[in-house]
Amino acid sequence: MELYAYRENGEFIGTIDFYTSLRWRRQYWTAGEVELHLPATKENLAAIKAGVILRRVGYTESARIMGIKTKGGEITANARMLEIYFSMAYVIGTKSFTGTPAEILCQLAEDARESVPELVVDKTALPSGAEITIQLDFKNTLKAMTAVAKAYGLGVISEGYHCNYGVSEDFAAELESGDLRVTGWDEAGDIRAIELVTHPFFVGTLFQHERGALAGKPVPLVQAMLRAARG
Repeated sequence: MELYAYRENGEFIGTIDFYTSLRWRRQYWTAGEVELHLPATKENLAAIKAGVILRRVGYTESARIMGIKTKGGEITANARMLEIYFSMAYVIGTKSFTGTPAEILCQLAEDARESVPELVVDKTALPSGAEITIQLDFKNTLKAMTAVAKAYGLGVISEGYHCNYGVSEDFAAELESGDLRVTGWDEAGDIRAIELVTHPFFVGTLFQHERGALAGKPVPLVQAMLRAARG
């Protein structure tokens, strides 16, 4: 699986098509982690530096190299996914925000423009929600965004899970390069849901959503299936 390397201004550096190992792991509430091991060749030493952006073919995320080590003819590069830029946007003190949770997250992102290179905030098709007022006391933008997302349960569900099955990272890219896509992860960044985006309702889960019915709770996925069936 190829990697592309870019400078922070978007300039293309080159392709990394040989490495000994790659760990590419999402995290839900914080920036995901990447660890790359590759030979300490002249070309790799010139290309792999702190601040370089790595993009993995077939994946939607990119990562910023935070530090490198060279030992015994091997380079180890540690990177964080690009949400890490928001932790570099320092804001000391207390601020109040009013709007829907999605609008507040957009405002926090816009306030961080100087610290996040090439940032574009897309406000089209924002999810709806009740208007709120929230007071945030934070040291960086990522912590503030996390506080808003946790407080209002954005993109989070809680379901039971009683087995050790999972999706190998070797196959994860295949689930993101076509119409069958990953749409749900757990807090450790492991895949928990997939959807066929060209179908009215084709969903697979690695959690037991149906067990909510045993406690008399509505089952959102079953309700969604019935709505899709009604057209």
